[in-house]
Amino acid sequence: MDRISHHGITPHIAGDWSSILAGARQLKGESSPPPSSVRDLAELSGAQEVKPEDRLREKHHALHDSMEAAHIAGEVFKAAGTGGILAAAAGAGSIASGIYFAIEGARDLREAREKKDLLAGIESAGHLMLSGEVAVDAARLAMQSGALQGIAGSAIAAAISSPLATAAGTALGVGHGAAEIITGGKEFLEGFRNKDVKKALAGGLTIGIGSSAAAVSLGGGLPACIALGTFFTVETVISHLLEK
Repeated sequence: MDRISHHGITPHIAGDWSSILAGARQLKGESSPPPSSVRDLAELSGAQEVKPEDRLREKHHALHDSMEAAHIAGEVFKAAGTGGILAAAAGAGSIASGIYFAIEGARDLREAREKKDLLAGIESAGHLMLSGEVAVDAARLAMQSGALQGIAGSAIAAAISSPLATAAGTALGVGHGAAEIITGGKEFLEGFRNKDVKKALAGGLTIGIGSSAAAVSLGGGLPACIALGTFFTVETVISHLLEK
């Protein structure tokens, strides 16, 4: 038993929160009914209540960033020619990110069409192209890891290495990069015209991400992958700092 409870002070202080909080509200000049919940305590202490939609948005952003990171990791391992278990793990991450961006892109594209929002439609199409590019990357990482064995594996490896598959992967990657450049460019111009430094900075970083993504698809190798990872990391950190 603690000393405060032992001396009988606790019942006197904690007996009725309603009367305490009512008095506090009277001092503030409010005439609303006395509170009786933890939410009211947080209100009087100045704490901000976190809305459920805000929590959901934060989780969505975290998942989106995780899938972007998985995609970039796959690009790095693919460019480095890494094999074995690391390539297999990167391939699994690429598959997960591809599924995520396919679902997100299709949903956002439908919403963009309903709202007749051209820019949102371009961004959504970019996500769909990214999902296709990631699917090609995942197959190449599976080939690098040595997972494609036997007759079926040899056939898949031959298909992945074909000029058609290579051209398709490049086109999808460049298309995704172009979509990022367009959306980032519009955001940058709007921020510049309105003297909105945050918006201009976000747009500039998005342009950097799009340019790097296109360079990776065009055979930029590890330097382009490092540039893509750097732009993505800076954009993610700054966006989280600005949200606080």
